[in-house]
Amino acid sequence: MVGLARAFVFAVGFVLLLMPSAVRAASIGAAKAWIGIQIGQGSKGVRVVSVYSKTPGEKAGLRDGDEVLALDGSEVQKPEDLIAKVDERGVGTKVTLQVLRNGKSLPIELALEARPDELELLRDRLVGKPAPRFALDKASGAFPAVLDELQGKVVVVEFFASWCGPCRESSKRLSAWQRNHGKKGLRVIAISDEDVAVLQGFVRKQKPAYTVAMDTGGSINQAYLVPAVPTLVVIDSQGVIRHVDIGGGSKLDRVEEVFLALIRAK
Repeated sequence: MVGLARAFVFAVGFVLLLMPSAVRAASIGAAKAWIGIQIGQGSKGVRVVSVYSKTPGEKAGLRDGDEVLALDGSEVQKPEDLIAKVDERGVGTKVTLQVLRNGKSLPIELALEARPDELELLRDRLVGKPAPRFALDKASGAFPAVLDELQGKVVVVEFFASWCGPCRESSKRLSAWQRNHGKKGLRVIAISDEDVAVLQGFVRKQKPAYTVAMDTGGSINQAYLVPAVPTLVVIDSQGVIRHVDIGGGSKLDRVEEVFLALIRAK
């Protein structure tokens, strides 16, 4: 299922991606605690994939590749374990992590802080940075879903799913963008981690004028830290990410403003 495969890519505190809205609403005003790390399954504990800047994890000296073995003496074996224990402690609580680094176990103390807004985090990690490279097979489209072959073009990437209502509603506008601005150097690519048969069905119904690509296994969704669909990314002609947003509808207005400005500036 889209989302579950990449659920642990984002950060401790991102369980909002997995939690029903009714449950989230149950404790109004309760801030989510976080360490500020992207996590994954490690060989002996929970692997630190990367550390967000200006967070408890960075301040305490956590490093990419560390493995968290325990929190306050309580063992953590899976990402879910660490998330649950951070949630239990809450914002402002001082905790001690037992961390495995280069074969040595060491304690790291930190104070949990409130997790920032999800979109703010996404933009902090992506905007102004080189776009993660991708080379994907196409379900349809006249141009390649290979970022290296699109150098010199302004690229709009939509991470989508065929079952997503806002994604289907956005399809006509994305097609209009490609038809109206393709000759000016715009390339629109929609990426999904669904299988080819599902995407071919989407193509038959929507008849997109843009390229639809298959992210088999979801590695590109992970590289772009996609928390939900649709997520839209605007990449300039030099391969640098200039705008990111989550959602459809009126969010597309700002996406259009950004890519038009980049086309004019070429």
